[in-house]
Amino acid sequence: MFADIDASSIVSLIGKPVWVFTETRKFNRNGRIYTASNVRNAIYKGSIQTIQIETVPVSQGPSKGWFPACFANVAVSIPDENGVSKYSLYLERQLLNVTVFETEEEAKREMDVFASLKDTCTGTEMQLRNSKKNLSLFKRLEEKSSLWNPTTDFGSSFLQSDYEALLIDCEKIMETKDALKWISSSFHVPEEKITILFDTECFEKNCFGTYRVKSREIRFPLYDSPTRNYVHFCVDDNGRMVHKEIINGEIKSYNI
Repeated sequence: MFADIDASSIVSLIGKPVWVFTETRKFNRNGRIYTASNVRNAIYKGSIQTIQIETVPVSQGPSKGWFPACFANVAVSIPDENGVSKYSLYLERQLLNVTVFETEEEAKREMDVFASLKDTCTGTEMQLRNSKKNLSLFKRLEEKSSLWNPTTDFGSSFLQSDYEALLIDCEKIMETKDALKWISSSFHVPEEKITILFDTECFEKNCFGTYRVKSREIRFPLYDSPTRNYVHFCVDDNGRMVHKEIINGEIKSYNI
């Protein structure tokens, strides 16, 4: 399996022998190659001609965002009816570790997995799976570059480090009943529509715009002053529970 792709190793992939699983190709009476329908995929041997790295969009739950992707254009040999590999076919934009592999055994294994999943997984689920497999190429690059950083784009709008600093400064944690009264009186929300929440998700984001949950924290309502406070709560809006946070005297959206 390909791994640890970075700027210094990407060039070495050009010309590398590989195995590709793709649609089965056959020949018509004129000797032209065509894609066979209703036939199991096949594995062909070839070599990488060009490599392209770009970011591609993926949208599913907290994994939404942009993933780096490594594509290869591969020249493969197609055997004739006698099994002699003498025809060349150019396959464009093949994902490494998804359809392009270093060994025939890896290609066969992935082809079998694909066959078992194609009727049970949605297109989006397969796209996410393929993106994550291809993303494993960049593991070393990610570790070296420290790509993941805390973000308030999703989950809490209050960084955990800021919450912990406020917790140190506060003399006491607010009781639930006190938090309900304070929110109701300060922000004119009926107390019976408010529910204090303690579970909070903190997200992080990489340079490709991909999000993931960094941690799940327990947060208590805190009050130090009118401009130094925090509460995570939800409001019943005609049966729809809307998550919000009060951060230093202001109501902020809690992005789910």
